[in-house]
Amino acid sequence: ELGGKNPLILFPDVPSDEAADAAVGAMNFNRAGQSCSSTSRVFVHRALHDAFIEALLRRVTALRLGPPEAEDSQVGCLVSREQYEKVLSYIDAGQREGARLLCGGGPPDDPALRRGFFVEPTIFDHVRPEMRIAQEEIFGPVISILTWDDEEEMIRQVNGVIYGLSAAIYTRDYAGIHRLARRIEAGYIWVNIPGGHALGLPYGGIKQSGIGREECLDELLSYTQIKSLRMRLPTDS
Repeated sequence: ELGGKNPLILFPDVPSDEAADAAVGAMNFNRAGQSCSSTSRVFVHRALHDAFIEALLRRVTALRLGPPEAEDSQVGCLVSREQYEKVLSYIDAGQREGARLLCGGGPPDDPALRRGFFVEPTIFDHVRPEMRIAQEEIFGPVISILTWDDEEEMIRQVNGVIYGLSAAIYTRDYAGIHRLARRIEAGYIWVNIPGGHALGLPYGGIKQSGIGREECLDELLSYTQIKSLRMRLPTDS
């Protein structure tokens, strides 16, 4: 797989606390968002939006940044100065393009962490689908929140990126789950769970998220070549 701009889709029948837990877990903040399967786009139904934002901010602002050797660390640093500067440039672009910054937005105030490439978990609201933070893979601790009330338009926005690695859907409407799963352009879809892989279940993407599948028989077969042999056998006289 080769990256993703993965959606988390929240329907109005999901409790706000469960939705917020899903957003934090699926964003992989414990890796500072540095995971190709992180759900960096959250599509939250308008009826759930306000309660979800309140619950999400309680969780995200309580996350503890720190070095890996500190037992209470929940969010680490970015992998390099180059990636650190890239993430900050996306945060700046989000603000310039009109997204509303709810929390984070830069390095932490703690002087001890200023020596590392730490970026506070960052939440943007009022994000439009054409914004760079909604289109491009940031690979950092940045969530973009888009609000929806029309399912057709939401699906169009979900699929309106060059990536197609994974997606997560939260709802109690199982007919809706199957309806969306058929139409979402992604190779791996989680339903009412924030992530995780199952051995033998093919993992991989479509579009610009790569080719082939991992963690399954197909992965082994990708190292092989098919050879055909056609032979005419002699007939008994």
